[in-house]
Amino acid sequence: MKKIAFCFLIYDNIINEELWNLFFKNVDPAKYRIYIHYKDNKPLTHFEKYKLEHCVETNYADVTLIHAHNLLFKKAYEDGCDKIISLSQSCIPFKSFDYVYDFLTKDDYGHFNVAPQSQCFPRCNILLNYYEQRYIQKSYNWFILNRTLCERVIHCDKEKINREYSSIYSAEEHYFITTIFYHHLEDQMIITPNLANDATTFTNWHGMDYKYPSENGLKNYTSITEDEIVHLMNSKCLFGRKFSKECMSCLIYSPYIDFITSKNGNHVKTHDVIEKEMSDKPEVELDSVVRAVMDRFVERAVMGKKKYGTDLDRKDLSVLEWIQHAQEEHMDAILYLEKLKREWKP
Repeated sequence: MKKIAFCFLIYDNIINEELWNLFFKNVDPAKYRIYIHYKDNKPLTHFEKYKLEHCVETNYADVTLIHAHNLLFKKAYEDGCDKIISLSQSCIPFKSFDYVYDFLTKDDYGHFNVAPQSQCFPRCNILLNYYEQRYIQKSYNWFILNRTLCERVIHCDKEKINREYSSIYSAEEHYFITTIFYHHLEDQMIITPNLANDATTFTNWHGMDYKYPSENGLKNYTSITEDEIVHLMNSKCLFGRKFSKECMSCLIYSPYIDFITSKNGNHVKTHDVIEKEMSDKPEVELDSVVRAVMDRFVERAVMGKKKYGTDLDRKDLSVLEWIQHAQEEHMDAILYLEKLKREWKP
């Protein structure tokens, strides 16, 4: 059975870890491996056991990020993974596991979203001392490797990488794709030319051809409309970044959760079908009170799972036991109300 690797490069957490937990829920563990390289070792709720035993010290936009990526990729390669996915802590899935698995295991290609070569210079002028200009390229960090590409990028000498890339800002945007071009391995990958939602990992940079364009630089999502969620679900992207924790309340009240947890990995609903599902719902502008309560439900669910190690999908309680739990909760509520009545001073 083929295996795919999910390689998370994080600072201290996976921002939307609950979504990823849903994504992997009830999936055959033989089909995937998870690897996590961290900078600050804070406990994770669901994926603590997937952290690498040894991580390297990293700095923002620094050559050390190449070494961190390569630690992840090397472990995945040694474990026999067939496809290796690079992900950040702000990534979320936009397809179900079954869809991602079927899509990536149907062929042996890697995937890179490549920027115009003009973006390499003058940033990469130093590389002209080592490579012909035609080999020097730039790609977005969140790519997918096959075993051939992975073997090539992880076996480059660390001192050589430091010598060539240490003075380059965001060197990881250049090292992997330049190494592939230099070794004439372009036929091992599918290239998308600086695309937003048609790349395997969606990013919304200013200037990209995208229906909901960023107004400035890379868009960091703190909210997202249902229209844009549907658009991304029906695009070619498998994943997306930069999505903050605040996006959760937008995602859980849309077709998104059902979509990423679907067991029919080969079926992607058409835009028309999803639009019809959404149009059947009454259009209600949610007020601040409703949204606050929704957020509290999510927070309480996450806290409960962390505290008790289970959730409402548990199967170990009978109907009568659930009723007993509900009665006890309501008893507490009555006591709290009685206390408030006694404290009330008109």
